[in-house]
Amino acid sequence: MAAGGSGGGGGGMFCMGDGMVMGNGFGVAFGDGAMCALFLFKGAALDTPAKYALAVVGTLLLAMCVELVRLVRSQLKTRPRAPLVRDAVHALLFAVQMTCAYWLMLVAMLYEAVLFTALVLGLALGHLVSRVVIRRLEPPTGVVPINGAPTERSPLTDAACSPCCGDD
Repeated sequence: MAAGGSGGGGGGMFCMGDGMVMGNGFGVAFGDGAMCALFLFKGAALDTPAKYALAVVGTLLLAMCVELVRLVRSQLKTRPRAPLVRDAVHALLFAVQMTCAYWLMLVAMLYEAVLFTALVLGLALGHLVSRVVIRRLEPPTGVVPINGAPTERSPLTDAACSPCCGDD
């Protein structure tokens, strides 16, 4: 296997190899003897500090994107449009959301601790941003009984769903 790029100070290697997937438990893909992680696509080995940092930021943004696309999909339900156009846009956004969610699953399967942390933080930040946006766009509406107790129903309560599949 080819050696990865050299790190910043000391002339040491950032990581080793052409990139690996599915490590043996959580670890980091840099440092002495660490195998480089392969980020989503062949040839995208995270073999330099810059590539690694870009992958961490990209993972965080991709995870936020999943939550924000889910928000846009939920808002489409309330917008008056021709049914076919609305359904086509909804289907396209669902395809984007699912593609991003499956890419995030592949990132999680790297078992790379920093990338996994960026993934979870991105989902949390995206959810937080979604809740803030919803709170500013629409006040709570209606009362819906949950487990026999009346509860306010709003887009905020509707937003508590899986980041993968949304709220169909």
